[in-house]
Amino acid sequence: MRFPHLLITSALLLGLATTASAADAPLTSVSVYPTSVKLTTKRDRQSLIVQAHFANGLTRDVTGEAKFLLADAKAAKLAGHVLTPKADGKSELTVTFGGKTVKVPVEVEKAGDDRPVSFRLDVMPIFMKANCNTGSCHGSARGKDGFRLSLFGFDPAGDHYRLTRELPGRRINLAVPSSSLMMEKAVGVVPHTGGKQFDKDSEMYGTLDRWLKVGAPNDPGAVPAVTKVELFPNEAVLDGEGSTQQLNVLAHYADGTTRDVTSLAFFMTSNATSAEIEQTGTVTAHARGEAFVMARYETHTVGSQFIVLPKGLTFEDPKTPEVNFVDTFIHQKLRKLRIVPSEICADEIFLRRAYLDVTGVLPTPDEYWRFIRKTPAAETFLAAKTKARADALKAEAEKKVAAETAAKALAPAETALAAAQKLAASAKDEAGKKATAAAVKKATDAKAAVDKAAADATKAAEGALSARQAADAELALAKSGVEYSKLSGQVKRERLVDELLNRKEFVEMWVMKWAELLTIRTTQQVSYKPMLRYYNWLNERIANNVPIDVMCQELLGANGGTFANAATNYYQNETNTLKVSENVAQVFMGIRLQCT
Repeated sequence: MRFPHLLITSALLLGLATTASAADAPLTSVSVYPTSVKLTTKRDRQSLIVQAHFANGLTRDVTGEAKFLLADAKAAKLAGHVLTPKADGKSELTVTFGGKTVKVPVEVEKAGDDRPVSFRLDVMPIFMKANCNTGSCHGSARGKDGFRLSLFGFDPAGDHYRLTRELPGRRINLAVPSSSLMMEKAVGVVPHTGGKQFDKDSEMYGTLDRWLKVGAPNDPGAVPAVTKVELFPNEAVLDGEGSTQQLNVLAHYADGTTRDVTSLAFFMTSNATSAEIEQTGTVTAHARGEAFVMARYETHTVGSQFIVLPKGLTFEDPKTPEVNFVDTFIHQKLRKLRIVPSEICADEIFLRRAYLDVTGVLPTPDEYWRFIRKTPAAETFLAAKTKARADALKAEAEKKVAAETAAKALAPAETALAAAQKLAASAKDEAGKKATAAAVKKATDAKAAVDKAAADATKAAEGALSARQAADAELALAKSGVEYSKLSGQVKRERLVDELLNRKEFVEMWVMKWAELLTIRTTQQVSYKPMLRYYNWLNERIANNVPIDVMCQELLGANGGTFANAATNYYQNETNTLKVSENVAQVFMGIRLQCT
C-alpha cells in the first residue's frame, strides 16, 4: 500500500535538520578496515583505513590522525597505513585514536614467493578499472571501433583470444611491448575514442608491460576465482562540504587468500552532486544529500551508502508515529538524513494521489464526495439517496405495469385487424369492398396507435429501470460513504487502496505499461492471432496477481509454439539474438548493452 507520508519528495530536503559538527560531539567508537589482514606472496600489500563514529551519528576518516603500532616488525612492514610482507609469521597491529584502541590481526604467508603476472588476476582488472569492458565501450555486444571485450570480463578466455590471436600483430607487439596498439591507445600516444586512460608511470601500465614482456600468456590451469568483494566502510555520514573518506576494496578468493584491490576497482557514484568519488577511492562531500558509492571488481559490484549533511546543523527527531513496517525503514532513513517527515496530507490530496497512482484515473465527483463527507453529511446524503431509490423503484413498478397493460392491448388490436382484413377479402360488390376497406383502415390505425402506446410504455419502463439501477449505484456509494465517514483516517485510506487494487483500471494500467515494455504492438510484423494471445496472456497474469518474478521466468524460459504457449511471442517480436539480449538486459535488468 501507499500512504501519503511515504511519498517522500525532494521538498523534504528543505525540512528542519542538523546536528552539531563531529568535533563538538563525543567520540563513541573507532572502526578499522579491514578487520584482519592476510598477506600472501611478496608483492601483496594491504592498506588500512580508520573511521571515527560520533554520538550525533557523524563519521570521519581519521586514518591520517590515528596511530599505528605493529607488534612484530619481523613479519610485516608498516609504511604509514600500508602493510607489506617481510617474512612468514603472525603479528598484531594496534590502532589508536581519541583514546579508543582497535587491534587488527596480521598474518603473512609465502613472503618469499613472487607470483607471476596473471591475465585473470592482474590484466583483466585493468580493463575494468579503465572502463574498457563496459556496455558503453568495448564491452558492448557490438564492440567498439572493431574491438570487442566481454561485458565486465565475464569471458576471460575469449578476451585473451581477441587481444592476442584474433588479429595477430595488431593489438599487441611482443617484440616492443611499448609499441603495442593496446598500450599506445591507453596512454594517448595514438588517437583513441575512449581517450587517455592512464600514464606510462602508472601501476596499470607497469602490469601490462610485465605481461607483454613475458609473452602475454594466458593463465596455466585454474586460477582462484573471486568469491566475494567487500567495500569499506559500508556507510558514512560526512560533516559538511569538503569532508573526505577513503574507501578500501578487499577481494576474497576461492583458495582462501585475500587481496587489496582498491587500486584496481572501478568506482562510481549515484550522486556526484553530493558525494563525488575519484578513481583512487576517495569520496569528497559536496551538497547535502545521499549517494550510493559503488566499486566494481571483476564480475562483482558492491556499494556503500554516503550521507552528506550541512556543517553545524541541529536536528530533533519528532518521533513520527509508524503505521506499517515500511514506515520503520523510511523514518530510519529520514533520521539519517536529518529530515523531518512531511505532515500527513489532506484526504482530498490523498484521494487524488491514490487514484492516479493505482488506477491512472481521477475519482468521479460521486467518488470524491463518498470519501470526503463527514458522518452527518454522509447520513443526510444517504437518506436522500434512499428516498430517491424508493421513488425510482416505485416509478419502475408503475412503468412496468403500464408497459404490461399496453402489451395486453396488442392482441385485441391484432385480432380486430385480422377480422377486418378477412371481411374485406370476402366482399363481392363495390359497396361491400368500399365498406370493408374503411374498416381495415380503421383497424390498422387502431393497431398502430396500440403499437406506439406499447413501444412508448416499454421505453418508459426501460428508462425507469435504468433510473432505478443508477439510483442503486448512487445508494451503494452513499452507504459506502457513511461507512467511510465512520472509519479512522488510516483505516479509511487503507480500505480505499484495497478497493482500487481490485478495480479493472489497475489491471488495465499495468497491462499497458508491460505491453509497452514487451513491445506488444499492432505495428509488429506478427500475425494478429498470436499477438492477441500474447496480450491476453499478459492480461491474465496481471489480473490474477501472478508475481512479477514468476511472470518473467515464464517469459524468458518460454518454448514451444506461439499458439500453444503465448509467452513465446516475446521471441517472435524480435528474432535477432543480439537485440533480444539487449532488450532483456534493458527491460529486466535496467542495463543498456546497445551503447556504441
